[in-house]
Amino acid sequence: MHRFKARIRGVYAIIDARYVDDERLPEFTEQILEGGVSIIQMRDKDVPMDRRLKRLKTVLGIAKKYEVPVIVNDIPELQQATGADGVHLGRDEEHLFFPLRKLNNEIIIGISAYQDLDRALRFALEGADYVAFGSVFPSPSEPNRRKVPLEVLRKAKEMLTIPIVGIGGITPENAEQIIDYVDAVAVMSALTEKPYETARQLTKLFEWK
Repeated sequence: MHRFKARIRGVYAIIDARYVDDERLPEFTEQILEGGVSIIQMRDKDVPMDRRLKRLKTVLGIAKKYEVPVIVNDIPELQQATGADGVHLGRDEEHLFFPLRKLNNEIIIGISAYQDLDRALRFALEGADYVAFGSVFPSPSEPNRRKVPLEVLRKAKEMLTIPIVGIGGITPENAEQIIDYVDAVAVMSALTEKPYETARQLTKLFEWK
């Protein structure tokens, strides 16, 4: 089994300051973890670095009690400064992949594959710990992102041995449409209103996989 496969499964929560402000952050994090979230990504784009660091430390402190990994979007320096469990890299940051993998083989490094199966295969062979395909459904946070065909997810499931994460517009109501093709579902805006209840609903979908 891949070293992180058991950890990247189920509900992959993305926390962004646009949806969860600093005051609400501790309670929100507790609620999604109680709901069964298995990994958290701190996205927090367009947030000053000192605030981003403070928010990351808050979430790390809470997630540690649940033994849930926390990864950082785009900024390896934040991972290195806090000992967070990993980094997620998009197209603009992919040049950091090889230096990071060489520097630390123990952290989780995830890659955005978008709709590109060839890209996913390439990074899987190079040592990525998971790949994320999206947008699976129309997404309120990324309204202009192109939708990934279900056929791409099906082929990815057949070809890849590392975990596959579906991202973009996923809710408890539509997640079942992709559940057979992914190891985890990444959710952000869907958790905002009822974090515990939504996390629990999504988690239950994976109990029978």
